[in-house]
Amino acid sequence: MNMNKEYNNINTKLKALTKDYLKQGKVVLDYGMKSFEELLIVLYPNIKDFTGYEEETLCYAIQWFFEDNIKDEKSLRKDNAEDLIKYIKKIFNKNIHLHTIVYPLQKSILKREVKFDNFYFLKKNKEEVVLNKIAKYSKIDKKLVNEFLEHTKNSRSKDFLKFNLLIYKVNDNTQKIRYNSADIYVIIVNILNVMYRSMVFEKHTYSELLLKSEMWEKPNRHVAILSNEW
Repeated sequence: MNMNKEYNNINTKLKALTKDYLKQGKVVLDYGMKSFEELLIVLYPNIKDFTGYEEETLCYAIQWFFEDNIKDEKSLRKDNAEDLIKYIKKIFNKNIHLHTIVYPLQKSILKREVKFDNFYFLKKNKEEVVLNKIAKYSKIDKKLVNEFLEHTKNSRSKDFLKFNLLIYKVNDNTQKIRYNSADIYVIIVNILNVMYRSMVFEKHTYSELLLKSEMWEKPNRHVAILSNEW
């Protein structure tokens, strides 16, 4: 990638957006502004691989950059493109936090607890025991864990903690986790199903780890996301 050419393209789009931004009275930048969309397009190849990349955070970062640095047209310099990219990377990094996502494994029987990498399969137990184990694994204060999960139970799924649980720790952008947590769950469950079909189903009538069972509890349709940052 020719960085000089890339930065020149970004500076050109920055100049156009600056004119619109100042002309409209330092407005909130959004997709209704053609110059804003064009800046995003030329920025994307330079930032898409940054850790913590997330589109909404990107838009906020550009807005804050303008508010902090663009006072008038004289504010634009030749190195504004590089400054903007560094600023965006800084904002991405500030929004990366460790999250613990709790997924109920409905209709499952877990014969033993399993931990590996960032995954923890927690066998159903008395609620107090489950809360203690989640707090210990996530390194989040038990009182905070209880508040998070009590809210989930009361407002969404009252039997949330009555299932076996899959607990997954991930260090990433908070907004990205909020938006993608359900998709992550689907991917994990699909992988488990593939493993079961390829490794267990043909050999045994039941899994050594995970069985399918009748479900008497209320169905769950939510996940819980825990973090020390909230």
